[in-house]
This record gives sequence, C-alpha cells and structure tokens, in this order.
Amino acid sequence: MTDCSDTSDKSDLAEAVRKLPITSDVDMRIDRNGIWFHEGREIERKALARLFSTVLKRDENGEYWLVTPVEKAQIVVEDVPFTIVELKNDGQGKEQVLSFRNNMDQWFDLDKDHPIRIDYKDESGEPSPYILVRQNLEARILRAVYYQLMDLAEIKGSEVGVWSSGVFHLLGKVE
Repeated sequence: MTDCSDTSDKSDLAEAVRKLPITSDVDMRIDRNGIWFHEGREIERKALARLFSTVLKRDENGEYWLVTPVEKAQIVVEDVPFTIVELKNDGQGKEQVLSFRNNMDQWFDLDKDHPIRIDYKDESGEPSPYILVRQNLEARILRAVYYQLMDLAEIKGSEVGVWSSGVFHLLGKVE
C-alpha cells in the first residue's frame, strides 16, 4: 500500500480544481455585510446562501469561487464572505474560550486554527478585525461584537489581547 502525504493530497486536489470547467458568468456577489446576491437580487432564503457558502473557496490569487465536483464559477466578494454576528465566552483568564457565530450560523472557537487579525485599511485608523473561518476564508467581526471582544481584553506587557483556548490573541499595542 502506498502512503500518501497530506501535502500531496492537497496539491492533487488543487490541481483537480484548476482543471474543472468554468461555468459561464453566474452574476453572484457577496457584499461587505456578508449578504449574498444573485443577478442583483438578495438571496433571501438563508438556507440557500448557507448551501452556497459550503462550496465557497478562495484561491491563492485571492479570487473567490463556488466549486462543486463538476464545475466552478467565479463570484465577487466585496470584502470577505462572512461576518461575525455573535460572541460567547466561557471561563476566565487563560482558561477562557471565546466562541463566534458567523452570519451563516456556524460556530467556532477562537484558537490557533481560527486566529484574529486586525487590518487598518483606511486613513481613519479604525481597526477592521477579521477571523479565519476555514481555509483561506475570513469573517469580518462586526462593530458590536468587536466592542464585546474589547471588553474582554487585557493588557500583557505592551500588548492588548484576549485569551482563548490557551492562546493569547493579540488585538493591538498599548500606546
């Protein structure tokens, strides 16, 4: 029996995805608020948007695709495909676990596999916080949830962050 490495499997999968036929223009986009649109109209059935979200991929060039076993179609994503709409915390200090719910009702914990990053995109200097949902796909943390997160933050030396899943997640520096 041949032993296949995980890296080989991933590169084989990536090559297979590249070879899929590209569907004609599907006119689908996700706006900055994580709302899905098809042909200019909002997809109002959340279950349908949730289904599409399960086949959403982002390639190494930053392009977004809906990928099924037989085809792929490029879509437009204005910022990132998901938003974080809820935060729950369990425990305190280093034992604390922070859990996030995205706009597709998927829950996941802030941990080493789901890190936070803070981006300062514009000249206002306001932070835009993001968290990794799954491979190469992020969610923007909505302002109200970010304020909740900051309420849980603590100062460690010259850094501000939160503990979750045994890891101190950096949110910024103390000025």
